[in-house]
Amino acid sequence: TTENDNHITKVGKFNRKTRIDELPQFLNVIKAEMSILGPRAAFIDFAIELEKEVPFFNYRHIVKPGISGWAQVNQGYATGAEETKIKIEYRRFVMEGIQKRVEMKAYRHIVVPLFIASILAFLDRVNVSYAALTMNQDLGFTGQIYGIGAGIFFAGYVLFEVPGAVWAEKWSPSKWIARIMVTWGLVCVGMAFIKNDTQFFIARFLLGACEASLYPVIYASVIPRWFLSKDRPRAIALTLTSLQVSAIIGAPFAGWLVGVTFAGFKGWQSLFILEGGVTVLFGFVVYFWLKDDPEKVSWLDSEEKKFLRESLAKENAEKVETKKFTVMQALTNFEVIKLCLIYFL
Repeated sequence: TTENDNHITKVGKFNRKTRIDELPQFLNVIKAEMSILGPRAAFIDFAIELEKEVPFFNYRHIVKPGISGWAQVNQGYATGAEETKIKIEYRRFVMEGIQKRVEMKAYRHIVVPLFIASILAFLDRVNVSYAALTMNQDLGFTGQIYGIGAGIFFAGYVLFEVPGAVWAEKWSPSKWIARIMVTWGLVCVGMAFIKNDTQFFIARFLLGACEASLYPVIYASVIPRWFLSKDRPRAIALTLTSLQVSAIIGAPFAGWLVGVTFAGFKGWQSLFILEGGVTVLFGFVVYFWLKDDPEKVSWLDSEEKKFLRESLAKENAEKVETKKFTVMQALTNFEVIKLCLIYFL
């Protein structure tokens, strides 16, 4: 009904003015079935009809129903599709508020561990270049031997990167990252004890094989489980800045450490042991810190979990409807090949 409808009785007008009929709803607030502020519930038949006429009408139900809200105060009761569209606009700020809360929490609990893992990955990948300042002389390595050892890392990386990423998606991306860190950390520690070029080659190959798929899993499996598509570029860009941070931190530290003898170990050995050991320890931290499923975390409330779950489900459904790629189709896709070629530059 409209505000001046002749069918409204004096009692009805009093109720509309004072909202006294809403007092029993506070019992539902206490039971956590409603909130004080939120979208008004709609009759099921009315909701079905509005879903046909108003895009994303059901998204209003992501937010827990409330006794009143910004839309109710500014627009009142809707009498049809057009007025409902206006109310949806008023409710949007509530949805954006929930999305912003989810995004900020995901930065703290998802991007931060990924950021640290990326720093450690880059340090363990390039520490051999700093170790070589004294290692090559101690072990009698020529420039050719060192060059082969430095490059063979990427042979292991290439061979296991795609299979590892596929397996991680099927199993558990977060646990796979933890596994990656523990195994590559152990191999890095083991490099402190190499005696000849053969052991050097094997260790570098294993290091690449163990670290392979870290970044594909981060960008293609972990971040998409926590960020909507429009927010992912920012999350990925922030994670990528870890590479610059690792260079700022790692270069002076490694340069100092290779000249220090500690506990009977030479500087280059201490470098491998320390950086590899930290990686192993953080791998166990990641195992308990990083999660795959919003339903399994305690740092999101039920409203935030529902918003993230339903928003991601809608995006995934739209992607499947557009086109579904097999692994081979993805690898032979022109856009993918073009992006791969960029790395050669």
